[in-house]
Amino acid sequence: MKSHLCGAAILTLFMINSGWAAIVYDTPDGFVSQTSSEAEIGNVIELGPGPRSLTKAEVLLSKGSLSNTGTIDIRFSLFSVDENDIPDSLLFSRFDDDFSVATVDSTYWYSMDIPNVEVSNRIALAIHITDQQTTFLSNSIISPGDPTIGSYVQFVQRNNPSTNFWFSLPVGNNFGLRVTAVPEPNQFAFCLLGVAGCCCRRKRTLSPG
Repeated sequence: MKSHLCGAAILTLFMINSGWAAIVYDTPDGFVSQTSSEAEIGNVIELGPGPRSLTKAEVLLSKGSLSNTGTIDIRFSLFSVDENDIPDSLLFSRFDDDFSVATVDSTYWYSMDIPNVEVSNRIALAIHITDQQTTFLSNSIISPGDPTIGSYVQFVQRNNPSTNFWFSLPVGNNFGLRVTAVPEPNQFAFCLLGVAGCCCRRKRTLSPG
């Protein structure tokens, strides 16, 4: 019995470290289209039941042309959402001043580490691009279709990022986004208990008589 529990614990730790339980949302295609008003735009997504700790997020961007070598200012923000799936409280924000696009492809994943921010099953991730020193994001949003992992709720935008007035846009305007998160430790504890129960049942089934 002890060997079964040790094996289950090792397997669970391997799952945490290997990423089996890590990527909880993935939309493989599409990219952000920056409007002339330099609006802040975001996706509201559903990660699944139970609290999770976010460790990384990636947004698919386009710099318009491979020859563009300028810089941009880019802000990424993570929000909780209200009962209408509109961004509410700011949970995390990162700002890159004069981010260079010289060494990236014309379409690329902009990646940011998140310091284990605990979130519920629905969150909003928004991106705001300003001070563009290049022709950037010159094409319209490509609808990425159904996510390969997780689920998409809606696309949101606010034209003045200094206010909290968000509005939702039609489904299909979402952009490429990947979120890496892990379930909270108590979720793994329940998983271990379930594995232990299965081991006990198997042992009773195999016992003589």
